[in-house]
Amino acid sequence: MKTKINFLTSAIISLIFLILISIVTFSLIFCIKQKEKIGSAYDTEPIYIYVNNTTDSESSVDTEKWLIKEHNEKIGIFDNDGRLIQVIDTYVKTLPKIDRDELKEGFWLNDKNKLYSVIEAYSD
Repeated sequence: MKTKINFLTSAIISLIFLILISIVTFSLIFCIKQKEKIGSAYDTEPIYIYVNNTTDSESSVDTEKWLIKEHNEKIGIFDNDGRLIQVIDTYVKTLPKIDRDELKEGFWLNDKNKLYSVIEAYSD
């Protein structure tokens, strides 16, 4: 009789222990999944660049323009003729999705001050 009670007590303690381990494991898995879902929003700080794509003299041939676009997983700056003139040493994959999408498409700048602002913003 005493053996039965000891066995039953051991079984109950083991069951409680397994339930607690399961709860802790599932809680950790849940926390990790949540971090993966929203982690990128906290891992990077968004860089917002406001670009005015209209030019004052669209018909002018000698206006300087620069194309900012993803190049070999980094940020490339191209001239009017499509020649690469500078690479910013920042990996695009580290940027927020909105910036990655914009750099995948590429965008034009026609103002040197805006170009310098972009270079400075992405060089941090």
